[in-house]
Amino acid sequence: RIGRTFPVNYSLEGSTLQRYESRLASGRKFGIDEKDEIFKNSKWCYDTPGVVHPDQILHLLTTEELLLTLPKQIISPRSFIFKPGQTLFLAGLGRLDLVDGPNFI
Repeated sequence: RIGRTFPVNYSLEGSTLQRYESRLASGRKFGIDEKDEIFKNSKWCYDTPGVVHPDQILHLLTTEELLLTLPKQIISPRSFIFKPGQTLFLAGLGRLDLVDGPNFI
């Protein structure tokens, strides 16, 4: 579910904020276990809007090119079935190649 990766619930009692942790029905705690193999072997992509970094692609584009790449409509999430040997082009600015792996991801 979107927005439920790191849930922390809060309850208000009087004028103080008391933190309590949620647990699944199985007793497993919500959140990330940094020792879990899934976490240790994962790759991450961070979006930091508003942060200027010299390696950003924005510095490689002219003003005209930048205006062409900005979305004119609300961006909607998309899902893809990605098979080995396929390429996904990202707005003409980048591409993802699945060279090898399972039958699909």
